Amino acid sequence: LWVTAADASYGLPVLLWPVALAFGGSLPAGLPALVVAQVAIGGALLVLGTYGIAARIGGRLFGYVAALGWVLSPLLSLAYFYAGKREFLGLQYEDYRGLVHDTVLPNALGLTSFAGFLSLVALVIAAWLLVRCLDTGNWNDLLLSALVTGFAVGIDPANALFLPAPLLALAVARRWRQIPGFAAALLPALTTLALWRWTGRSDVAFDGISFSWSEFEANLVAFRGAGRSLLFVVWIVVAGIFAIVRKAPAKGVLVAVWFAAFFVLNSGSLQRGRVIDGSLWQLVEPGYPAFVLLVAALPLLVPGLGRRRAEARPGRQP
Repeated sequence: LWVTAADASYGLPVLLWPVALAFGGSLPAGLPALVVAQVAIGGALLVLGTYGIAARIGGRLFGYVAALGWVLSPLLSLAYFYAGKREFLGLQYEDYRGLVHDTVLPNALGLTSFAGFLSLVALVIAAWLLVRCLDTGNWNDLLLSALVTGFAVGIDPANALFLPAPLLALAVARRWRQIPGFAAALLPALTTLALWRWTGRSDVAFDGISFSWSEFEANLVAFRGAGRSLLFVVWIVVAGIFAIVRKAPAKGVLVAVWFAAFFVLNSGSLQRGRVIDGSLWQLVEPGYPAFVLLVAALPLLVPGLGRRRAEARPGRQP
């Protein structure tokens, strides 16, 4: 079923108004053709965007590995989680692999109408444009990245969690003049969102994250029971962050903060989402590409491959 676009935010109506216009001003209950377009166009943008980000961090080979990782990630995620009934520390699991197969993957692959997939596409494009800016110093890339980031917040206000990532990346790269430029380019989207909520058009509120360490640990315990090795996943994240930050500090900070903002902060609030029932995965969905990039960065731990990549001079054309 399609969500009511106007109840979410102004971003979805902007994207869907041509379709609604074609159907006489309203969206029908089911739009298989639109889902196909979402998968075909959005899926291609995700693969290309993931490749583009990784290639500018560690070269074309790293880009190919990251793109391949995104393509294989659905199969790898299914292999990670347990199938069938299971009990762990008093938690009952009916069939967590089936839960991932039936609910999590369709959302991540764009086979549903939820805003998570569109948010995911928008943030990948925004991150790619910012990475280009970090290489070239091009103001057009910077402003476009900020505009796309703002539109992602317009699609889902919870995407505001992404905002610290580009700002910190610019700070690490010492692009002090571009930080206020990025912030200024966000103002139109944020102002529109504020007006949208002020007029009472939105039923979806995002009032920030109330992080609780005990609730974060509770989700970690549930994740441990659902999958094969929590310690291995933690090692992947830590090692991937180390490898990618060592290779390209500013871009690595972008990816690391992007991951932490969605996976760590959202996991610290059981009221917003839980691992045990799968509701958490819809919240962390916009951070999936960051996790794929961290996994793909593991080969950079090999001596020689992880040497810091020479940064392109500002002003150089991509």
